[in-house]
Amino acid sequence: MKKNETQIAIKKEKYVKSESDKIVKANINRYKRKKQVKVQLHPNLPRNILSWNQEPIYIYFLFKIFQSYDNEDYNQHRYFGYADAGIGRINQIYLDKINQTIDLNLQIYSQGYEDYKQLIQIFKTRQDILYYNLANVLEQYQLWTDEHLNYILNLFSDKNIFNKSLQEKIDLAYPEFEQAAKNWANQAFPNELFEIELGTMNFNQARPILIKKIFSHGLMMLLGGEVYDIYQRLIEYNLKESLSSFLDGGEYNGRLQLEKIIILIKGIMNNHFNDIVFDDEIFTLDGISIPTKKTIKTYYYNDEEKTITQQPSLHFILITFYNFEPNWIKYLIETRQQFSQLRKEIEYPGIKEASKKQFYKNFEYICKQEYFLEKFDYINKFENNN
Repeated sequence: MKKNETQIAIKKEKYVKSESDKIVKANINRYKRKKQVKVQLHPNLPRNILSWNQEPIYIYFLFKIFQSYDNEDYNQHRYFGYADAGIGRINQIYLDKINQTIDLNLQIYSQGYEDYKQLIQIFKTRQDILYYNLANVLEQYQLWTDEHLNYILNLFSDKNIFNKSLQEKIDLAYPEFEQAAKNWANQAFPNELFEIELGTMNFNQARPILIKKIFSHGLMMLLGGEVYDIYQRLIEYNLKESLSSFLDGGEYNGRLQLEKIIILIKGIMNNHFNDIVFDDEIFTLDGISIPTKKTIKTYYYNDEEKTITQQPSLHFILITFYNFEPNWIKYLIETRQQFSQLRKEIEYPGIKEASKKQFYKNFEYICKQEYFLEKFDYINKFENNN
């Protein structure tokens, strides 16, 4: 990855807001230019997906499939989300001040297409081995999806067990489940960067559905600063629909995303999202792409015993861990320091020494970086690499 691909232009003008806000706004404007919203009606999704203009297709369990993973096509539709596809929306973005997390409340209307024949046709016509591999994986996933959904339908046909009263019980247990999941994650993974997806079985849809996404304090610090500051920016720029996209692939890395979706689909077929490891990139709010290795694990909440285990039940937890090579964390911090220095040079032309106010602001910034390095053990990783 070339460094000039991660840089953004900063205009040399008088700054009213902080430098970080200016950088965020530059990236948000770039995001808005690329994002083309075309909301489809739900839940009756159109059958002929080939008639769509290269827009991504969501298939069962909300896998987003790009019709083309060429860099330009991928980047044009990188932020295509649930609302754009007409399969759901984000009801609310919420700042959990106690757990220091940012939460997204989801309303999912559909889990996506369950017939992949046309997608398979698209990819088999491409003269590329990875597209051909994706077509083969989709053929396997079609069989798996049909079998999986038939199993659920047969299971739900027993109205003595799966009925309205059981759905009400599941819904009533959800708030306790959510709090238990947060407490468990904070205690079990205090030094990890992670996001959590919470879901339950829904008998009206006869499908598992996602209800909430939770982004940890450490992950938000890496994305762009303190949790409260990020929350304010997401509200100000109306980015609740796009937060996940920042963490789900950098710019112009379509090939990596093609490899990733093959791994993910194989993962759900082979072991239901348990210990899936793959390479990815994140795109920070200040416009920097850095690679990461992600690991997905699946856990379940036992409502009767009030415990979280890996024994399947009606409440499930998908937790994604982010691991970064120390040199990329170092690169991220140094780049942000360069941004800070550039602001100083623009704001105080001809002045060699920063003002006392600026000195304390830079000192506070460096302290936050040191806190991040120490908390997530990157200082030791730096030393071990040297």
